[in-house]
Amino acid sequence: MSDESNETADQVPAAEADEITIELKKPVTAHGKEITRIVCRRPTAGDIMDVGNPVHLSFREDNKTPEISFNDKRMGAMIALLGGVPPSTVKQLAPRDFVSACWALQSFFLPA
Repeated sequence: MSDESNETADQVPAAEADEITIELKKPVTAHGKEITRIVCRRPTAGDIMDVGNPVHLSFREDNKTPEISFNDKRMGAMIALLGGVPPSTVKQLAPRDFVSACWALQSFFLPA
């Protein structure tokens, strides 16, 4: 008997989740407290209209291979907005934490 899916009934794909938790390797300060995670809510169309879409999807010349890139300023603003933290907190993130956050949130901003 083959089990093709390791997902349990309560696991939800990131793009369909109501929130995504970003675990930080290096703590930062938000609202005067040290934090080790940022919990980001699902964005709304209004959030994208206010900040702009932080994810760009394009295709290579073969029209088959997708390329995803991030607008760092928009993504930083989106992390702050969705995570309820000040922009100064996002600016404190270690580079790997910032890039991990970008990849964690990217599915919210791509077509289904």
